[in-house]
Amino acid sequence: MSQCLYNYGGRNELLQQIYLILLQQVISLQNNEGRLSLSCRISLGDEPMNIYVCVGSSCHLKGSYQIIRLMKEHLAKNGLADKVNLSAAFCLGKCTDGVTIKVDDRIVCGVSPENFTDIFDKYVLGTVGSVQI
Repeated sequence: MSQCLYNYGGRNELLQQIYLILLQQVISLQNNEGRLSLSCRISLGDEPMNIYVCVGSSCHLKGSYQIIRLMKEHLAKNGLADKVNLSAAFCLGKCTDGVTIKVDDRIVCGVSPENFTDIFDKYVLGTVGSVQI
């Protein structure tokens, strides 16, 4: 069963563009209890992305404020300040997994200065104004 969530701000004229974008993307199928399912999220940049950086005591000790600083720098460098809401979160519930961020509805654990650029490229640059499958 396929389930696609469209975020196109009620602008029906974009449905054709969404369809064409989907045709151009590599579609990943996931095995879900023996059934194949397709899940995709369309974001055309109409609404800002929401990023939360955990600043709870465990993440704080592991460098969450350094991650916030890196996030601000990378957002500014890539001209994304108006497309991303950056906020602190008290706890994202992954205290033993290193600094945790939440990018829209996706939790990313173990963020560090060493892997920050790769994570930013994948979860922020890879999804702002594009198709995420």
